[in-house]
Amino acid sequence: MWKTVYLEKSLKAYLKTLESDSVVHGLLLGQNSADSDFIVHLTRTQIPKDSPNTVYPLKQISYIREEWIIDHIRNVIQMLPGGMSVLGLFFVSKSDVFGNSTSVNTLKNILLAVNKFITQNEYYFVDSFSTQKLVLHYTNDSELICKRFTSSQNGCFFDPVEFVIANTTWDRISCFYDFEHLLPVYVKSISNAILHDKIMEILKYVSKSVKESVLVFNGEIRNSKELIKNIKEKLNKQISQNISHSESTTQILVDLYAPCVQQFPCESSQTSDYMAELKCYGTLCSEVYMHDKSTVADAVKAVKEDIIRSLYSRLIMHCNSLLEDLNTSSPDETKIIHEPPRRISVLLPYSKVRFTDYLFPGEENLSTLPAREQLDINNIDDDRKLYEPLEVETDAAEFYNVDSPTSLVTESSETRKSYLHYVYSLGVIILVLMIAIIFQYFSSKR
Repeated sequence: MWKTVYLEKSLKAYLKTLESDSVVHGLLLGQNSADSDFIVHLTRTQIPKDSPNTVYPLKQISYIREEWIIDHIRNVIQMLPGGMSVLGLFFVSKSDVFGNSTSVNTLKNILLAVNKFITQNEYYFVDSFSTQKLVLHYTNDSELICKRFTSSQNGCFFDPVEFVIANTTWDRISCFYDFEHLLPVYVKSISNAILHDKIMEILKYVSKSVKESVLVFNGEIRNSKELIKNIKEKLNKQISQNISHSESTTQILVDLYAPCVQQFPCESSQTSDYMAELKCYGTLCSEVYMHDKSTVADAVKAVKEDIIRSLYSRLIMHCNSLLEDLNTSSPDETKIIHEPPRRISVLLPYSKVRFTDYLFPGEENLSTLPAREQLDINNIDDDRKLYEPLEVETDAAEFYNVDSPTSLVTESSETRKSYLHYVYSLGVIILVLMIAIIFQYFSSKR
């Protein structure tokens, strides 16, 4: 069975602008499903100016080096929302990339390297991983050829696909994940390697928790096979009928309920002295886009992938700067607050889908962000139109006043006492009421 590949109409016109005497190549970004792939963006891979042994201009596919592609994927994958992935590669050239064995072998080697990189980065590709990749070739004669690359134990193959040029309708799904585990991670000494390992421990715990979570769509548990577009249509119908709803019903909102797991069993607890502890908590904004044929099950995977991918990207980004803060802090400081970069959305020029970039605290110059270069967006000049905030900058002062675990336990105990007092009082009232009813009943019998 052939897989159907959808390409946004404007992207074909964009490919024509890339025609030149040399080979132009880049990444296909979009969403895959069991029977369809949806290409929403094309981004050219830049050739490093200081790359050794490089032949300029690139007249043949064989001149392209694997590390250029891998480095580009490493930078771009942090900017993709959950459910979006690197679908494959595109090429613009005069000669047919499938026309000779040398070009085909080069393509196979590059795509195998891409799959190897993806399998080694599980937190970037949680559920969107596929060993099948697309290769799209645009000739200078305006001819489009698309094939699907498959690797298996039996070898590597290029198969035909059904190629459709049409715009896709996208539904936006939003979720706010409260990362409030207050997960203590103790370290005996502080170094970049140890800090990285401890952060990965946190990520492993959160990843497991998110994967086991239950997602509720606009307050309802939905059938996994229900189409997302049907949920959106029902919401719009309710609004049009003037039924009392909040403004949030104009979009699909998801609540995530993580399982309650006892992380530290009492029988295995130990007390040790360490020089520091690391805690991570806050709220992460998740925003994913689903094609008009996607189901609730697809959306659940996308939201979970988005949370894990975004958290992983930020923890890796801020690991080095956190170590710098620790080294430059005063010895008298007992608590150091470090804010990872906050999330902002990136407008795509040819689709309603938005990608992601990250802004560190105090950064205001949007022109320094890598999204414009890495995503190859040149037709949106105004940075204020290209970027929109998803998360607000945190006031670090409020975290210095966060109650300690002891005070939290005390508060919880006081709350429990108040609750028990209320239950006892209610029980006494009910008992008195029952006695009064019984007394009244026997009095009426006399």
